[in-house]
Amino acid sequence: MSETKPDIQKERIIQGLNRPGHISDVELMADFTAWYCKAKHKERPKAPAELVSYELSETPVQKRAVVCEECAEFLQYSEKRTAFCTQDPKPFCANCSIKCYASRMQEYSRKVMRYSGPRSLFSRHAFLALKHILKQNEL
Repeated sequence: MSETKPDIQKERIIQGLNRPGHISDVELMADFTAWYCKAKHKERPKAPAELVSYELSETPVQKRAVVCEECAEFLQYSEKRTAFCTQDPKPFCANCSIKCYASRMQEYSRKVMRYSGPRSLFSRHAFLALKHILKQNEL
């Protein structure tokens, strides 16, 4: 019995996410997107995001990012882009010479980062936010 296309793609995502730092990058983007979604999409129905990285890190459902359908679509897209990144080490997407995001998703990512980035300094992600700022300024 042959594997189906979704199974093969999931295996490729798992393989990509198992590289150092990739799961934490996806989960950080998920938290940022959840903050953005909570503020900007107040009236939309929301559900916990379904991400392969949550399965790999065994994140309980109650700790998963709760987002609307549009934000969930963005997160799944972002997870795939992170998993399939060919750069080693993976740079920040904003600083990468290879623009692998579709323009619509790239703009969505900018909106999420502009909203959530500054707020992350006052969250459980404060250390990662400071590290991100320092790393970006050394380029």
